Amino acid sequence: MKKIKIEYIIAIVCAVIIGSSIVVSQYMKQGSIERQLRVKIANEEETKREKDSAYRICVNIADIEYWDYVELNGTKNASGSITAPTRVWETAKKDKQTAIDNCYRRVYKTN
Repeated sequence: MKKIKIEYIIAIVCAVIIGSSIVVSQYMKQGSIERQLRVKIANEEETKREKDSAYRICVNIADIEYWDYVELNGTKNASGSITAPTRVWETAKKDKQTAIDNCYRRVYKTN
């Protein structure tokens, strides 16, 4: 009779140890998954910020090139304003939009 009780006690202790280790293992696994997800989200946010910054810089360069073109092909008066033929403004506008479109493709559409 005592032998049976000891075997039951040993079986119960083993079951508790195995059950506890499974629970702890699942808890650790879940924590690891959550940490990996937080790291992935942080990396994606960083990448988006970098892309947004690169895009803004590219658009600013397109704007500078717009005004450079107008200034080179127009006339600056004493007050600092520029006069130019309509075709100069239209070409500058078209070229700027093309540059901005290229910025978008280069920054956001590439892997």
